[in-house]
Amino acid sequence: MLAMIMIITLVATACKDDGKVDPDETPIWLLPYQGLYSGTYDGDDTGTWTFTIVASVQFEMFVTSNSDNSTYSRIVTLNEQGIFTFIGPEILLVGLITSYDDVSGSWEELVDDTGGDFTGEKQ
Repeated sequence: MLAMIMIITLVATACKDDGKVDPDETPIWLLPYQGLYSGTYDGDDTGTWTFTIVASVQFEMFVTSNSDNSTYSRIVTLNEQGIFTFIGPEILLVGLITSYDDVSGSWEELVDDTGGDFTGEKQ
């Protein structure tokens, strides 16, 4: 699982566009991705997640854990290839939106070495 996360992260970094995006303008490539997405995650913990892409390459992902009913949020960044990432001090999350509708990816909590996968779709 960690190998997959590292490969996707490397691809995301290698494919990064060096052009600057004006935060007041929605990039044309982002338009097909706009909408509400939701799904589930599993592995060492289980739960649900949601995010909405509106007009920015950065969006907030909400995750609710079944184990303790806590809801967490992370600011996630999407690139033109549909890869989104969050790399923080405690968690690594890498996902892919395919054909603008299906979502899949992996997550890993770095502190306690737990992780799993997530899937979902555009609503």
